[in-house]
Amino acid sequence: MNFVICDDDPDSVRDIEEMVLLYFKIRHLQPPLIHTFSSAQKMLRSSCVYDIAFLDVVLPGISGLIASRELKKRNRRIMIFIITGFSDTYLDESFEEGVYRYLTKPVSMRRLHTGLRSALIRLSSPCKSLLVRTTTETRRISTEDILIVHTSLRTTGVVTTTDSLICPYPFSFWKQTLPEECFMETHKGYLVNLTHIRSFDQDRIQMDDLKTIAYLSKRNYSEFKKRFLLFLENE
Repeated sequence: MNFVICDDDPDSVRDIEEMVLLYFKIRHLQPPLIHTFSSAQKMLRSSCVYDIAFLDVVLPGISGLIASRELKKRNRRIMIFIITGFSDTYLDESFEEGVYRYLTKPVSMRRLHTGLRSALIRLSSPCKSLLVRTTTETRRISTEDILIVHTSLRTTGVVTTTDSLICPYPFSFWKQTLPEECFMETHKGYLVNLTHIRSFDQDRIQMDDLKTIAYLSKRNYSEFKKRFLLFLENE
């Protein structure tokens, strides 16, 4: 596996690298190849495709958040950890960019190891693909790309990262098929992919494509909030 650490603070680079290597050492795992850079420009000039990235937000020239977009073009499954000295200044923007974890300096070894463990589990799990029959064709879609599933009258709509589909399969099919660790029924007739949530309030959930909205019932609010926060920490 290829990891990258991009931070203009050499002490921070050293600390993160040591914590990553320690994680693999205590679990007797083959350590990754770790690439380190002091600027995003230098990192992006490399042709290497990374599996996990640790990026400082404030970098000379290109910011870590902008650099994360370019890394995702090379590998859309990359797990990006944002490292910053600001507790919540870049939190909203980071989630908008779809980062995996937001860690503040000084970085907690426990939080880094917890996030690293869940990232490695996700990377090691193959994407599940489904052959789905729509009103006009049969499509292959990845469960990872599904934002929400919602039922209306006798049809079921599936909104993905690229488009929307109308399928004849009953809502019960999706509840049984989609992985429980990532999907939750937030309202009657709504299944939401926790991976793609951008924000939520007491009755609505906005997905990270910025246009798809799912509904959240009052009776599900507490359980949803608990599950979503646990998902962010311990997925």
